[in-house]
Amino acid sequence: MQNLLLTANPYGNGHSYGREVKGSPHCLLYDPEKKMYVKRSRWHDYTVPDTIGRVDEYNAFYVEFKWDTDIKFNFIQLCGATQADNHNQTHWKIELQRRQVWDLLDAGQGCWYANGVYKRKFPTVQTHGLRVSLWSDWLVNPTFRGTYQYPWLLGMK
Repeated sequence: MQNLLLTANPYGNGHSYGREVKGSPHCLLYDPEKKMYVKRSRWHDYTVPDTIGRVDEYNAFYVEFKWDTDIKFNFIQLCGATQADNHNQTHWKIELQRRQVWDLLDAGQGCWYANGVYKRKFPTVQTHGLRVSLWSDWLVNPTFRGTYQYPWLLGMK
């Protein structure tokens, strides 16, 4: 399966909190054909390793991937935070951008993000943007990460 995230322009807003940022959205890019991450990094993550405090949905920590033209996919896999960072109260949402409008694909609290994996197969979806957002009444160490067992993937299966 080709990972369509490799063809996107990744961006994250971690710097907007005025704190140190570790990694970058580029650290999440995994090439399944080469079985390796595109950017060398120790943890394959993008994080603000600090307590941010209260963050509402409209000021969420996010990572997004945008394409110049529409892409089609029917499979998505995302890896959550580590168990060491208790994220059971962290809210998350996954959105797709269509015609310059962000539409909700899925949302929840804790679940896969609190030390798990988000892995879904859908009927074919068309989009030119993907955004994953996190917020909480007390946001600590918000992290997007990949592992070799569960890298971030988007494609046709």
